[in-house]
Order: sequence, then C-alpha cells, then structure tokens
Amino acid sequence: MSGSHRGGRSGAALEAGGNLDTIAGDTTSLDNKVAICNTDAIVVSSGAITETNSGTIAGDTTSLDEKTPTLGVTTSANASPSVLASDDAQLGSVGAGADVDGNIHGQLRYIGESVDALPTSLGQATAAASVPVIQASDTPFGRINAKGNVPVVITIADANSTQSAALPVGNYIATSNIDVAIIVAANPTATAAYDKLWAYSYRRVVIGTANDKVAAIRLVASTGTVTLTLEG
Repeated sequence: MSGSHRGGRSGAALEAGGNLDTIAGDTTSLDNKVAICNTDAIVVSSGAITETNSGTIAGDTTSLDEKTPTLGVTTSANASPSVLASDDAQLGSVGAGADVDGNIHGQLRYIGESVDALPTSLGQATAAASVPVIQASDTPFGRINAKGNVPVVITIADANSTQSAALPVGNYIATSNIDVAIIVAANPTATAAYDKLWAYSYRRVVIGTANDKVAAIRLVASTGTVTLTLEG
C-alpha cells in the first residue's frame, strides 16, 4: 500500500492549531478555578469517598456548642445575646431629646420629664408640693357663688342654735358632718324639732326672701360644720 504508514505512533506528529486551539479557548474559564486539594485528607476506594477531617471540624466548632438554647430559657447565661443596631431610627440614640411622637428613647424621656414634677411622697400638705384638683363648675356641689364664690359655713361649737350669714335668694345644698336640725327664717333659732340633716347626707334649702338665714343646732354631743352651697 503505497503511502501508508504501519507501525507505532512514535512517528506521528502532534496536531498543532486546529481543534487544539479551539479547545484551549473554550476552557479558559476554568483557569485557576480548581484550588489545590489536600489529597491526604481524602481516600477514594472502589468509588467511595471517606472524609477524615471530622475531628478537626468538631474541634473548630466547639465555640458554637449550646449557643442556641432551647425555647423558654430566660437566664442570661443560657441565652443568645442580641445586639441592636446603634443607628436604628426607631430606637434613636441614648440621651435623645424628649419628643412625644419621636423615637423610642425620645418618647421615654418625654414620659420621664412629664412625671418628674409629681410629689415625691404621699401626704404632702403644701400647695407647692401637691397636684391641683379642679372641681367641675357644673357639678351640684361646685356651682358656688354665695358670699364671694365660697360656701357659707355654719360652725357648730356648742349646744346652742347658730345662724348663718344672710343669704341671697336661691336653692342651696346643705351638708353637715354631724347630725343637726335646721330652720330658715329672717332671724331663726333652731331647735331639735326642726328639719333633720343627718351627718354626711344632704338637704335642699330654699331661700325665698333675700337675706334670710339658716340656723342649725346639733343633735349629738359633737362639734362640726354645716355647709350651704348655692346651686346655679
């Protein structure tokens, strides 16, 4: 066979260019993508792979042991710490100014400053150290305009009949802290036979004539007061 070659491949020339150049171009994306492997750590036998670094891995991860507790653990020693972001807009910074609708730190400061002026203890007697209480002007006992916008008080100091000051015409609420008998007249003197006003109850008293008075006499051996409040 003229022109044929028989024998080994030793006489064959390696292919240059052609497909080898194409293959080289197509595989450039693999360059340096396979890192050096520690082949001593991998044993391949009959298609099976045995991993021999488990002990090292276990040692390297001991810091993770028991860091995720079971549900319901409440002590700090058995809990995973949570760190809040220092720039959280809703929390705001520590020491933020008081702001009723601002961030959480600002709202907490607003609450603290709002209650800071409350009395430090119960039993304060002075006005400067007390929380003011304003009685509504439209309540039955609050519509006070007799004798310069204050109730008219009859002080019962003994067993004698005691008169009030002269009263304007109107309907009054009479209250007392002791049992008394009361009467209305121009110059009245009360006796035990008149209308009864029991302690811590009330009666309505009508002053039909200007400058009439109310007289009261006690029914018990105590001192006390009768208060007359003009209804509006």
